[in-house]
Amino acid sequence: MRCKFLLVIVVFTLLAVPCFAQQKARACDPTGTWVGGGDPLYPSYQLTVTSEGGGRYTVVYQMVFDPGTHATSYTGEMRRGRGGAYDEQICASLTITQEMADFYASLGVIVEDLSLPELDCVHARKVMVDCDTMETTIDWFAWYIPFSLDEIPFVTQPEIEVIRDLNGDDPILETYHRIRTDDCPACPAGGKAGPGLVNSGRTLPIPHKR
Repeated sequence: MRCKFLLVIVVFTLLAVPCFAQQKARACDPTGTWVGGGDPLYPSYQLTVTSEGGGRYTVVYQMVFDPGTHATSYTGEMRRGRGGAYDEQICASLTITQEMADFYASLGVIVEDLSLPELDCVHARKVMVDCDTMETTIDWFAWYIPFSLDEIPFVTQPEIEVIRDLNGDDPILETYHRIRTDDCPACPAGGKAGPGLVNSGRTLPIPHKR
């Protein structure tokens, strides 16, 4: 009888640990700066999340790669939903090069005026794995080619839906890691100001001056 009782405790503990971890992650706030993307070794974006209150956030994705054209950052909003997940909608504008127009033509989309911009929009769902890790599932990635002001992003049907037309309906998965500010184990004194770093009178070389 005692063995059965111990077995029940062990099973309960094993089942409860993931639940406690999920509850802890749900209590985390995404506000801050993150780095990550779809490639586990080479981050694609630096993400800044700013809280607007009421479970609503503004987000800015800065590209850390060369998009091959003039492009803005991805910007938009993120809202906290049921179960602690976040729904996100973002867009970026970019100029269309002749090379891009040729590629679009191969997909049946003809660009007659290269002076008009393209608008790329994304719908995604984010989940906090823990307070320093966030996973993103992109389930809709649209290319409005070219974009005009009589179109409404996320309402008007785009010329190309990347997930459906180019990715075989497979979602795009990304992982982001928080850029921490509370400690720095890799820094001298663990990132804490020490006597040799305060009022030392030294200045940094010009290229590194803040």
